[in-house]
Amino acid sequence: MSLLEKLSNTLSETAKSLGKKSSEFVEISKLSLNAQKKQDKIQDKYEQIGKYVYSKLKRVSYITREELEPWINEINALEGDIDRLEKMALNIRNIKHCTYCNIELDDDANYCPLCGKYLN
Repeated sequence: MSLLEKLSNTLSETAKSLGKKSSEFVEISKLSLNAQKKQDKIQDKYEQIGKYVYSKLKRVSYITREELEPWINEINALEGDIDRLEKMALNIRNIKHCTYCNIELDDDANYCPLCGKYLN
């Protein structure tokens, strides 16, 4: 194999690697943006709850959980979506994490140092 062929092969492999990394970066950026939008929606729900509670307590002296249940359910769903997006980003970056307590782990870890759960 000539020097020119070796150089060509090296450049080709480098270009492939850069292409893969850039597509991973774009995908992670999209996931992060989507998670941030969902976080903004959660903040909006908190503000809606605050306004509702204030106006309700201004007129009446109590409020029930049932009145807030639709907002609570929406926030829980959004938090679940954010959690899934973050796990997808970790998987793209090939970062090992505990599925129980959501901490990042070393590649060689077999057990989570925080909760002790066995990692598959």
